[in-house]
Order: sequence, then structure tokens, then C-alpha cells
Amino acid sequence: MRPEVANSLITALPERWLAVNCLIALLLVSAACASGARPPVAPRPVASEMALSEMAYEALNNRAGTIIVLDPRYGRVLKRVSRGTDVQFTSSPFEIAQIVTAYAALETGLITDKTLLPCDENGTGVDVTEALSRNCPAFFTELSRKLTRAQFAKAAEVIGFTYYGIESPTFDRTLMRPVIASIPERLTSESFAALAVKGTGMEARDLHFAQMASSLASGATSSERFAAYLMVNARAAAPKVYSFNRQALAIVQRGLVKAVDEGVAKAAAQIDQKVAGRIGGGDGHALFISYAPATDPQVALVVYLNDAVGRDAAEVAGKFYQSWFSKK
Repeated sequence: MRPEVANSLITALPERWLAVNCLIALLLVSAACASGARPPVAPRPVASEMALSEMAYEALNNRAGTIIVLDPRYGRVLKRVSRGTDVQFTSSPFEIAQIVTAYAALETGLITDKTLLPCDENGTGVDVTEALSRNCPAFFTELSRKLTRAQFAKAAEVIGFTYYGIESPTFDRTLMRPVIASIPERLTSESFAALAVKGTGMEARDLHFAQMASSLASGATSSERFAAYLMVNARAAAPKVYSFNRQALAIVQRGLVKAVDEGVAKAAAQIDQKVAGRIGGGDGHALFISYAPATDPQVALVVYLNDAVGRDAAEVAGKFYQSWFSKK
């Protein structure tokens, strides 16, 4: 089999498919209205590729890493920029996995936004939005005792740890298939806690993080976008469509805003606009997924750095947002 995993999917459409974006948007509007989601707004002009490259390189400065710039309303990859590392990467999600853990617990009704659990060894009780904004390993360890691997995996798929890639089994046949992030199958209670808190054992590609940022910003999942694309092109039957639990998503989004306003990702708060995001880091690598403005997202970012910690990635994103909004 000769694989050709796409550099983009329904979340990042190839150039020859971009013309269907308006029709896809109409379909997503209908789906969003039915589910109570905020429908996509009319596209605003975006910066040129050269301008996006300049902003990204300036934000990276001398750091080795990658920035992926996204239009979160459609999930399109607008630009990838890399310095001193591959433009495509595979990584553990680190603490970003806590978004999945929180959503799974909220969606299954194991907790509400008022449930208090210990944040740390001192036993201080916090709610889920506070836990997402701070470093609260004890909170997510406790959630891991209530959740199953299946619940975590389902939440991961909904949030964005799946995308649709292209492969060509023969020269005259092209297929699109879901590409799902790797989650360990056999987990002890200790290893599941490590997964829920630090993403230990989980492997995701750059496009998984891109889809995650876009989905959290827009409220549309990758399966909804893919189904809309297939409806427009009538090429194949759509796979099963997963939608967000709107209430659970809204609570998670509040936590991501709080993380930048006053929490672990405060380094990204370099503009007047509200930014939502979550940092993660370990093994000398750092991640930050984010979008802005939080109430009407116009741009989303994935920042991946070598030889850095999470707050460094947030700082890089903040510099990019500063350039982006100053040029609007």
C-alpha cells in the first residue's frame, strides 16, 4: 500500500477543495443551529502567506520549533513555519490531555462545573475551570479514578485527536480514512492516571493538535466537517458523526480562557483580546494550543518548541497574536 497522508483534511482542505468552503459553511450553520452551537461567521480577510511567515518567524525568534496558523472557523491550515526542526511533528500531548480528561468527566456527568476536588497534595478544593487554568495534577488523578479508557478515548476523538487523511492503495483509487492518535490499550490504574494528567503513552501528530485547536474554537468536530465535505462532493457515505456536548464544551472553554487570563498560560496574554489556550510540556519539548479572540475566534495556533517549557510556547503564541491583531 502506498500511503499519502494528506497535509490537510477537512480541517485543512487541499487547495483544489477550497472552493467548497462556502457550501460547507452553510451545512455547518444548519448543524450548529440545530445543536445550539455558534455558527461560522463570514470569512474575514487573512494575512498573506508572506506576512504570516514573517509573524511566525518573529514570534519564534531564535527558538527551535514549529508554528501552525489556522483559520478556526473552517479548520484550514493557513501556514506552517518551522525553525531548526521538522515542520511536521509527533508528540505526547503532555498536560493538554487534561482537556480530554475534563471534557470526558463533564460529558459523562461524573462532575459538574461546581464539583470541587483537590488541586494538589495540600488538599485545596478547586472546580474544573480552575484546575484547567492551573497546575492541578491531583484533580485529574482523581478524575482518572472515575473514568474508563473508553470514555477517555471517545472524548479524545470528539475533541480532535482524529483527522481524515488521504491514502492511495492503487494509482487510480484514492480513499479518505480517519487517522486516530495512539492511546495505549492496556492500562493499569497508575498508567491511566499518568495518561489523564500528562498524556503519558499517547502519541499525536501535528494535525491532531491543529484539529483540536480548531474544534475547541469553533465548536465543530472533525467528523462534522468531514461529513459536510462529503455531502457537498457526494463522493462517499459519511462516517459516524460525533458532536460536542455543548455544556461540557463551554465549561472547558472557560477554563482555557482562565489559563491565559491568570493561570499557567498567562505568557500568551500580550494583547487586549481574550485568548484561550492550554500549555503542556516534558522531555525538553513544549506545546501550546490556543485561539483568539476567545468569544469570536479569528485565528488559532499550535506552537511546538524544542528545548523549552510550556510557558515558552505560550509566550511565542502571545507574540504572534500581538503581530496578528496589530495588523488587522
